[in-house]
Amino acid sequence: MLLRMVSQVPVKGALDTHYHYDHSTGNAFFGANGIPLWAHANTAKRIVESYGAMQGADKAAFLGPLEKGG
Repeated sequence: MLLRMVSQVPVKGALDTHYHYDHSTGNAFFGANGIPLWAHANTAKRIVESYGAMQGADKAAFLGPLEKGG
């Protein structure tokens, strides 16, 4: 992770500023590592609509981290 080149401080959360792939591609990684993910309520829906089918991925991989964050 590029972040480790800048700091060794543990990641406490991640923020999707919007749904574009270049801003949301790490969501599954963060969720799998127990890192809370925050975003606007519509972000998960837009990610799935825009990129879910293209990636052939299960929607849970996109939605899971956002749903955990509440």
